[in-house]
Amino acid sequence: MPQLFGFDKVKIRGPKPFPLIGTMVSLYNLLDDPVKVAMNLRNQGDVVALMDQNPAVVFVFGAERNREILSQSAMFQHDEDLIKAPPKSAMSKMRYGMVVINGDIHKRNRKLMQPAFQKSALDGYAPDIVATTRVMLDQWQIGEVANVDDLCRAMVLAMAMKCFYGLDIGKDAHELGHLAEEWGKTLVAPSTILLPFNIPGFGYWKSLKLGEVVVNYLDSIIQKKRQMGEGQKDVMWLIMNSRDDEGKTLSEDELVAQAAALFFAGHETTAITLAWSLFLLERHPAIHAALMAEINTVLGERAPRSDDIQQMDLLDRVIKESMRILPAVPFLFMRVCAENSTIGGFAVPKGSNMMLSPLAAHHDPNIYPEPKNFLPDRWINKTPSPYDYLPFGVGARACIGMLFAERALRLMLPMILQRFRFSLPAGTRIDRLTRGNILHPRYGLPMRIESASTPAEQIAPIFGDIHELLEY
Repeated sequence: MPQLFGFDKVKIRGPKPFPLIGTMVSLYNLLDDPVKVAMNLRNQGDVVALMDQNPAVVFVFGAERNREILSQSAMFQHDEDLIKAPPKSAMSKMRYGMVVINGDIHKRNRKLMQPAFQKSALDGYAPDIVATTRVMLDQWQIGEVANVDDLCRAMVLAMAMKCFYGLDIGKDAHELGHLAEEWGKTLVAPSTILLPFNIPGFGYWKSLKLGEVVVNYLDSIIQKKRQMGEGQKDVMWLIMNSRDDEGKTLSEDELVAQAAALFFAGHETTAITLAWSLFLLERHPAIHAALMAEINTVLGERAPRSDDIQQMDLLDRVIKESMRILPAVPFLFMRVCAENSTIGGFAVPKGSNMMLSPLAAHHDPNIYPEPKNFLPDRWINKTPSPYDYLPFGVGARACIGMLFAERALRLMLPMILQRFRFSLPAGTRIDRLTRGNILHPRYGLPMRIESASTPAEQIAPIFGDIHELLEY
């Protein structure tokens, strides 16, 4: 767990907390709605404390501050104590995951995982992405109103189980996927983070129990894969057989940790990006029509292949703009200051926790005019710096599965649109919910599923705080 108390005052200003219980209230508000907190703070400067003169949590805004932190991975590190677990418990193996290791260990493990995400491997995953997507889309029912985010989640889950672990759609994939999904929700609940007590009934206790089941399940998958031997082409098999300069592979605990990280990093974010993209296209029928024209020209009625992606420029811009305006990851993992340092000219003590927000960067009107408007064509002649546009992070700690996610999105979205059109019923409330570092629709995205050939209708009015991020 990050250090949140015991700091001396610094000169970094921010909102003054309430007396006595103010610190806990501020921390709860941060966990409950970090988007609101960040968007309120960003106009107060490029280095702003969550609580006035308290360096426990410090927000930084703007490309220069983002660069200052993300280019100094030795000084601003991932929190190695993020996973709090009893010694020798199954969940304690998560301390070997990519999000909680630093330095040479991180560099070595990242290098060992890299072959699973190079171009030749990505080309090999494409047929499985397409085949799994087709099977899952066969289950979507025209005429019903369903939470499209749930449908996307189930579809990406099936794809991830196949591509990451080699599990076909069926009992094992379904069981593991939903166990891990429930574990993830429990891990990032505010009550679990603020009350990490191993007491029956508490969220932390539940997370330990679910962690035991999921970790043991992943361990059994790894053992089965070893027994199956050569001929496997999934991500986990490639990682298991990757060797460093000394001929060594990842340890058993490291393999389990990376297997879990693959699920959390590569499943939910891709599903949410798909869902937000469908929502944005529903709100912008002219853009939807133009994209359908491109898909029909390039693909006709056939499924996409990897070599089709470069021919669909508008598809690329739509996905980029979706990840800009409603990024699945609105906040990067907090960086912990390893030693006394400075950021933006302000002194920050060892142990300070630095918050960086892709969402805030993506809504900077100086970089993106009309930041709340969904304008895919802004990308025709726009190449922002990597510190102004960072849906996958940037630098040495950028998401290792970035190219996989980009490939999956550009194969799956056209397949959905070839079959279906979606519409939100009038009066639907769309609010945001950030859990962990992922931006969800709080109550889901209930949309009517219609045939792709259904004529577009005038979009119905909707309500909710999504309008704080989106105008149309």
